Amino acid sequence: TAVLNKKVAVTGIGGKNKTNDARIKLIDLLKTMKMNVLDYSIGFQVNNEAWIDNKVSLSNEQLNELNIFIKKLETFIND
Repeated sequence: TAVLNKKVAVTGIGGKNKTNDARIKLIDLLKTMKMNVLDYSIGFQVNNEAWIDNKVSLSNEQLNELNIFIKKLETFIND
């Protein structure tokens, strides 16, 4: 099929659980579809202001985590 062994990664941003449940279920679904899923997933909690003004702000810690994710994704894609 068109998705067989396609490389995919999962991230999320949402409420307090940082989309953890949704990410787990999505990863399970993608693996069931025989896709090649990056074994590293991240999620962030939306800053409260974003619910009002639609502007997401990430802390330095979150930006560092996102950079780690990007490096892992680049390696994953290039392997």
